[in-house]
Amino acid sequence: MIFTPWGYQVDAEALPPLLSVEEFNSMTANKWAKRSDLESTLEGVSAAIRLHCGWHVAPELPCVANFSARGRVIRLPALYVSAVGTVTEDGTELAEGQWEWRPEGLLRRCCFRNWSPTWGGIDVAYTAGLPEVPHDLKQLVAHRVLHTVALPFGVRSETTGDQSITYTEDASLASGGVNLSVRDKLALEPYVLPPGV
Repeated sequence: MIFTPWGYQVDAEALPPLLSVEEFNSMTANKWAKRSDLESTLEGVSAAIRLHCGWHVAPELPCVANFSARGRVIRLPALYVSAVGTVTEDGTELAEGQWEWRPEGLLRRCCFRNWSPTWGGIDVAYTAGLPEVPHDLKQLVAHRVLHTVALPFGVRSETTGDQSITYTEDASLASGGVNLSVRDKLALEPYVLPPGV
């Protein structure tokens, strides 16, 4: 199990990039296959996308999270939940029928009861994430990686005649960083956790 930046653990040694080196090379006809930094760039772009989305997105993985709750509903840090295994409240495992869940990541206490107000009193084991990375997400990763490997950091275009250089919004980051554009963020909206999670 590894602890994620989003406050839950996943049953994996490491989160794989959203696009593999092989997939990227296939999409780009092996043009960048000899780049030694290709794998780390794919990992960096994937991490930036996941951080923006607020959860790991893909692949589908067993997860464990701890919560402090108010009221009857807890929002799990995921949009695509395929199963909820166990729910423990104040150290006691609840039976099915004492809670119910929805695939968009909602977990509700049944019988008109509220969740325990104990700080960190609720543990949930669940499975979440898309089984396969969607094509649009793979395209976005490939685009961001191409932007990184094809041009020097922060440069969108160059002209040698009168030495004209145009900088992208990425230029404001420290070297090696990944900055998602406004267009990227709009494309990611279906995968972003709502505020308050």
